[in-house]
Amino acid sequence: MSVEMQRPEIVGEIGGVAADGRLVIPVEVRKAVTWLVGKDPVPLIAELVSPGRIRLLPTSAVQHLLDEARERLTRDHERSLDHLAAFADRYRHVRYYPSDTRVHFRESVALYLSAGLSGDHPVYVEALGDHIDVMTLSVRNARLERLRADTDLLAQEH
Repeated sequence: MSVEMQRPEIVGEIGGVAADGRLVIPVEVRKAVTWLVGKDPVPLIAELVSPGRIRLLPTSAVQHLLDEARERLTRDHERSLDHLAAFADRYRHVRYYPSDTRVHFRESVALYLSAGLSGDHPVYVEALGDHIDVMTLSVRNARLERLRADTDLLAQEH
């Protein structure tokens, strides 16, 4: 008997980052994740994945992992503040506000996501089950190109 893994619902839509660092989460993406519900602000972790790409995770689901990793870094690299600084820089606390359906980023996060763009600009926002990925359109396009051979329906027929 084979047990099939349940795949998360994957939904991607265009959102936008305003010049003040607020990210609009599209309605289709909000509906695809269970943890963006309610009327109160939702604490999130913004992981700086790579230039132009950020991952949003609910703090409640990953805080214990962050605490364990920070403890390990402190133990393994007790003299290196650079490791702790890089860790703190990579994982940033942010909040989602249901009242305006936006995540509020500080400039340090918004600049990492903007990849040199200024002012308001579109981004691709993708729900992937337990997290949301946000990427510039150029990062999205690069992913599509990189995975073209594996995802091309017509190429699969031959």
